[in-house]
This record gives sequence, C-alpha cells and structure tokens, in this order.
Amino acid sequence: MRLEYVFAVVLLLSSISHAVVISEIMFDFQGSDTGHEWVEIYNNENVTYNLTDWKLNTGGVDHGLSLENVSQSSMILIPGAYAVIAQDPITFLNDYPGYNETVINVSGMVLPNSEETVILKNNTIFDNITYPDVTEGKTACLLGNWTECEPTPGQVNRQYTVTTDASLALFNLSVAVNETVSNLFQISIENCTAEDITVNYTILNVTNTFTVETNCTAYGGNWTHNETGSYEVCGELFRNESNTTNNAVCGNINVSEIELPSEESYITITNVDKSSVVFGDDFDVTLDIYRNATAKYAVYVSIPGISDTTTYHATPKNSTHTVTLPVRLKPNCDGAHGNGVYTILAEGLDKNSTASITVSGLSSTYCQVQVVSSGSSGGGGGSTYVPPATSDLVEKYEIKSYPESVFVDDEFEVVVEITSPDKKDLEVYSYVYKGVNPVSLGFDGSTWKGTWNANKKEIVINNNKMELVLKNKIELGTEAGDYTLRVKINGDKEYEITRTINVAGDKPKINVEGGTVSTNCDDCEILILGPDTNTRTKQHTLVSSGTFYLVLLKDSKVLSVEQTVISVGESENTDGTTITGFAVKKQDLRPYINFLKILSLTDLF
Repeated sequence: MRLEYVFAVVLLLSSISHAVVISEIMFDFQGSDTGHEWVEIYNNENVTYNLTDWKLNTGGVDHGLSLENVSQSSMILIPGAYAVIAQDPITFLNDYPGYNETVINVSGMVLPNSEETVILKNNTIFDNITYPDVTEGKTACLLGNWTECEPTPGQVNRQYTVTTDASLALFNLSVAVNETVSNLFQISIENCTAEDITVNYTILNVTNTFTVETNCTAYGGNWTHNETGSYEVCGELFRNESNTTNNAVCGNINVSEIELPSEESYITITNVDKSSVVFGDDFDVTLDIYRNATAKYAVYVSIPGISDTTTYHATPKNSTHTVTLPVRLKPNCDGAHGNGVYTILAEGLDKNSTASITVSGLSSTYCQVQVVSSGSSGGGGGSTYVPPATSDLVEKYEIKSYPESVFVDDEFEVVVEITSPDKKDLEVYSYVYKGVNPVSLGFDGSTWKGTWNANKKEIVINNNKMELVLKNKIELGTEAGDYTLRVKINGDKEYEITRTINVAGDKPKINVEGGTVSTNCDDCEILILGPDTNTRTKQHTLVSSGTFYLVLLKDSKVLSVEQTVISVGESENTDGTTITGFAVKKQDLRPYINFLKILSLTDLF
C-alpha cells in the first residue's frame, strides 16, 4: 500500500512538466486592463501540436480558442514556438508591434489582478498554474518559479528587478576623550529594501568593519580615543549597484576634553493643541528640547496611566530640537478612570516638563466596539461592531476570519464583513502593530508598503452586505511575539476592531546545499519523494541525480512544497579544470499544496 501511494504522488507531480506550458501572463496592464490581457504558451517538446478545440480555463470557466479578428494566427504550434492567447488580438498587436509569432483569440477571458488559477487543456490538462501578484504593467512569468517579469511575449522571459540605491553619510562626529562615539555612519536605502550592508571605515590608519541589517535606515561604527584633536574618518559601503557615487564619505571627528556644558539640558512643553479631550482621543504636544553632552538621548511624552507613551530620540549631542509629538489616550470603556484634569508629562535627559489637560467622556470610535461569540471560519474569532438597529438590516462591522499566528514575510488575509441599511462611503484598512509602530506591510494592489493604511479599500455600500479581503504580511526583522491586529472603518464615524495575532518568527524553509536537504525549523520534518528515495526525515543527503519533491511539514501541516532537480556529475571549469558537484534547480509547487496536505495526513512512513 505504501509504494502504491508514493507512485501515485510522483506520477501526479511529474505531470507538471508538459510539452506545452504556460510561460507568461499579462493580467494587470498599465492603466485599463480591458483588451490588454494575454497568456503566452510555449512548446518545449519535439512534437507539433494542433490547438484546435483546446481550452483556456480561468476562474473555473472554459474559454474557447479561435482565429477570429487576427491575421497573424495559426492553430499549429511547432516545437520551440511561442503563441499568445489574447483577450483582444488587435489590441495586443498594437501594444507589441515587434511581436511576430502566432496570436490566438480567446472568448470571454478576464484575468483578476490577484492570484488566479489558469489551466491549459484539451482532453488532458497540459498545464495548471496559479500566478502570483505583480506590479502593474509587469507580467507573471515562468523562470524556474513563477515571478515578476518585464513583458516579453514571444521571447525568453526576463525577470523584473527593482533598482535601489544605498547611500552612506556621517552621523555622529563629536566625542569626549576616552568616550566611545557610537553610530558614526548612517546608511539609507531606497524603497526600504531589507538587506545586510557592510561598511569599512578608517581612522588613524586603522581599518574597521561593521555589518548591519537595514530596512530604510540603519546606523553603525564605533570609536574611542584618548587624545583631543580633529581626526579624519572615511567610510565606504559595499553593494552591487549601478550608482556608487554616494557609497563613500569622509569627514573629521572632533575629540574634546570632558567639560561640564555651559548650559544644562532642558525639556519644555510649549503647546498642547487641545485644551480638553475625551478618552480614546489623540492630541499633539509641542516640545522645545536641548540635549547637552549627556549620553542620554530619549524623551518620553504621556499622561501616566491613561495614555500610550510616545518616544523621541534627541540626537546628536549639544543640539536643539522643536518637535510635535502625538499622544493617544486609552479608551477607558470600563470606566476605570474618572473625568477631570490630568497631567501631561514630558521627561528624559534627566529633565522633565508638565502641562494640564481636561479629559472627560468616551470616544465612540472605541467604546462602540463589542466582542461577540465567534461563529467565524478560518483563523481567529470574530470581533463585531453592532450599533442600534435603524431598519431590518442592522449596520454591522465584523472580522470574519484571520490567522491567529503568522510567520514573518508570509502573506495573510483578513476578511471583513460589512453590513449597512443605509448608503455609506467607507474607507477600510488593516494593520498589525505594537506601541506606536506598524510591523506589517499592506498590499495596495501593486506594491507592499509599511504604512498604516497601505491596503486601504474605498467602497460604497447601500442596503446590503459586503465582504472585503485585506492583504497583509509581517515586515522583515519583526521579533516573535503577540501583536495587535486592527481593522479601521472610516465613514461618517470611525470604527475599529482589534484582535491579538501571534508572530511566530521567521518562516521555516528547506535548504538544499551540496546535495544535503535540511531545514532551519527544529520542529519540522521533510517529506522527500524521488528516484530511489521516499523518506520523512530531519536531514537527508541525496546521492543520485533526479527530480525530487520536497515537502516541509510541521505537526503534519504543509508549510511549503518544492520540486528540486539535482544533477550530480562533472563539468569543465573556465580554466580547463574538472569540477564535481551538485547543480540544483527549484520550482515552487504551491498549486499542489492542497493535495499534499491530504498526503501529509496519510501515515506512509
């Protein structure tokens, strides 16, 4: 029985590599998509195929292929040839005037701008793929895995890469004798790309190195000296990029005697933008700050006990700052705090300043949110806002589903159901946060952004019920722990729904190096299926060439699936020497993950 199951799995997964494959898809054209969508196919076998009576299935619906509305057409696909199945062949040829391969018309095909399954078939399914989200104007294409590409119909696929520029600047250039200056350099990177950057820097003919992970901005570089004076410091960051003009910088760092500053540090509250607020409300506090040579740099603003704390870093030393900081009051829905005059406290640098504000009443934004019984499907329970009924259709805002636990950089969805008996214009968005900082990236339809309302959707609802899907993922570098998921609904009033969500740390993954298959997850197993290999193990070394199917399991749940082609053998190096080793090529098998989830529950091993 066990070998029969394994044979069936290998046979099914092997069918992924067909003679005719879907190789590129345009589903999110720059501007309007109507008439501009297309699917490229490629014959990668030495057999000629007649595409008459073939179908392209999208959204579960078969669409017929024809030669209507285009002269540049044929139903014959010879070996090594491309064909484009176009929503509107005439529009396609206007978009790509240099294209000279076959164009085929498809009736009724509409491709959504998010993940969709596309199937190419006649009596047999020739290819079955689920394309990923891409930037508007780009295509999803097959380059081992499905990825984002420049549009290249009828040509070899070319991956799209975002050009980012990293720059290096001097940041902290004043220090006392025998005092360590920290953060000599500031590293900035466009598009907030998360990566490790290495900087070499030289002072007094001594070269030092530091490496930091940056996502927008990072700091590094330390130095201590026992003599006063001005000393040149030069630094250079190392990164493969086209613009290197801002990768190096030089300047002078001043080392002075330790002296008591002529002026003490101070903090002064100069303005509060509201004289009275309600619980759950926000207000702004303006501060004048002077930081002398003290090593302390943090300034905190709050109403102790009834508000969140806002933090400001006053850098560098001996500097003056005028800043306006937001303070958010806690909702007080349980009535634990009374109305009255409260003290705003700004403190830090061994100094403080206070001001008064009147707080009374409750914010409807918060205290109309009620927690009701779950009744939801998927992850998590449902938090619901239910105001008084004004008709038979009751206004209601509810989280229908969300994952209770997610990995860093793993995309997840929050499903929100909105019911209204009246016409309303609403903005709806979601984010994950702790303190005053979001830790999630929202998908705005083309890019992932680390702002509060990146995945905002604007809707009009009128006497009906609607479900919205808000896409999120946790930002790289987020520490594991419990965070708050918040859904905001803004209209004639503001409402919000909050739930606790667990960030489980970095996503487990499969590593293949030198033929050894392993995982960075201590609690995971790897299911390996392939030539002369069927095992469920923590680590395994492959000794023969072939196609292997690697499934990462945790508690019998499928976390990832890969098809890995490994070649073991000898080849000639550029200098004429012979090298022996492993050549590895991976393919993401997410379209088959549901089948493998069922497989993982079967005790084959």
